[in-house]
Order: sequence, then C-alpha cells, then structure tokens
Amino acid sequence: MLLEVDGIDVYHGKSYILRRVSLHLDRGEAVALVGRNGAGKTTTLRAIIGLIHPRKGRIKFDGETMRSVPPFRRARMGMGYVPQEKELFTKMTVHENLKTGVRADYPENGWSMVFELFPILKERLDQKAGSLSGGEQQMLTVARALLTQPKLLLLDEPSAGLMPAMIFRLTEVIRKLHAGGISILVVEERISVALELSSRLYVMDVGQIVYEGATADLHEAELVERYMGARSDSAVSGGASIT
Repeated sequence: MLLEVDGIDVYHGKSYILRRVSLHLDRGEAVALVGRNGAGKTTTLRAIIGLIHPRKGRIKFDGETMRSVPPFRRARMGMGYVPQEKELFTKMTVHENLKTGVRADYPENGWSMVFELFPILKERLDQKAGSLSGGEQQMLTVARALLTQPKLLLLDEPSAGLMPAMIFRLTEVIRKLHAGGISILVVEERISVALELSSRLYVMDVGQIVYEGATADLHEAELVERYMGARSDSAVSGGASIT
C-alpha cells in the first residue's frame, strides 16, 4: 500500500473539519475523492501533504508514518501536490517556476518528458506565469509537480474553471501519467471526469467518508443524486459538477 489515511480528525478551534476519515491507495492506483463544496476534500489533501496536522489518526506513506514529517520532506519522499489555487510565482517566467520544483538529481531527459506532455510550456518558457491563460497555468502547476519525481500525485480540482477543450487535454495528460506508473489521488468537481480518471472513488460529506466503491460499478447520475443531492448533467462536456 502506498498511502494509508487511518481515522484522522482535523479541527478548527473546537469545530471538527474531518471526522475519522480513512482512505487508502495502492501503488499504481488512481483514486478520486468527490463531494459537495465544503465537505472536507481539500482539507484531506492538505493533511496528507502536511500543511494541516490531524489531531487524531495516522497517515502513512510508502511504509513511513507521517506524523512528524514536514511538507518539504514528504515532497522529497514522492508526494507531488497540485493545489486548486495553483500558487505560482506570477511575476516569474514559466522556466523559473518550473525550476522551483526540480530536484537536484532530476535527470536531464525528464525535462523532455514534461515538454512532450505540455508542449505549450516549451513555447512559453520566457513568458511570465501571470500572463498565461487559466488552462496554461494549470498545466504549469502540474508540470512543476512532475519535476519533483512523484510516486503519488495529489490533484485538487484540476479542471476547475477550465474550458471543455482544456479539460479534455488535461484529462489526457493525467491518464498518461497514470499509465506511466504515477499513482493518482484526485479531488474533482466534475463527476464524469472523476469516474474517467479513477478505478475507485470515495464520497465525502460533512467531513466524513460516506461511500467507497469501484467506479466500474457506479453510474454518474445515481452517484450524484444519491450522495450529493444534485442532478447529473453529463451531457455537458466535463459532466456534472457539485457547487
């Protein structure tokens, strides 16, 4: 097992944000985490990467307990994190942003792999990150995470705010990364995208896991209506989203 989250509780003051959250991810697996806004999905990812500290429970990655491991060490161990807010250095160039994620032992041919996945970034190397489109900024954020040589890629709402054509391109890239051996844990607002990218899926509601199942056994409309109280609209490119 690559990642194990075992009964974590996260509080803000006296109010709980996560309650007894447990999930796991095997090596080479792609898993999705979905739910309403405010359900606790982003908090779960931030706890895994070490930006939030659970009051109870345990997180293990690659066989090691993460309790006292800071975020930068988790990244060096193989966790790549793509936050929803992108967190780019907007006044720096694309090349300078990419260099912030490069490990000292990163192979030269790794850059070629990144540019094969994101050819637009090669064309924009000297352009300021803040001048990129939303989709290009998302590609830059994913590319920067890849330069840390992750075993596990944590993606927080990668399709948020993107046009359908860009969602399609990004989805294809994520599928290629998974096919290349990177494990994926994706928080995704578009249910059809989550189902397409994952072999298993967790649903969160009010800070708790309320459902776990294989995506092959799920129907999008049933999932949305039963567990999130909304109607599916998968006819729209990118599928249903929960707002």
